[in-house]
Amino acid sequence: MCLPQRSVNFLLKEKQISEESFGKPWKGVPDKNITTVIDITSTQLIKGKALLCHETQAEEVDQFISFAQNPEVKQECFILRMQGIFEVYMGKTDRFANAL
Repeated sequence: MCLPQRSVNFLLKEKQISEESFGKPWKGVPDKNITTVIDITSTQLIKGKALLCHETQAEEVDQFISFAQNPEVKQECFILRMQGIFEVYMGKTDRFANAL
């Protein structure tokens, strides 16, 4: 799962996330690199409960999931890594390695 740059920008603008996460500035994945978006509205409550189980991050997570307009509460984004049995994203041919 990855956080799209558009979501990072939105959440920063709305002051729903701090400027830094784990001592580093937030950096989302460029939107053009995202290959898959899955609607998770039917499992939204379960995801929220699961995220809150991370006690060391509870404060950040609570703020993150309680913001109704947060697009990441209703969807999850991914970057295709495997195509059949072939790895297309990681390894020596990973053209995005330095960008993440």
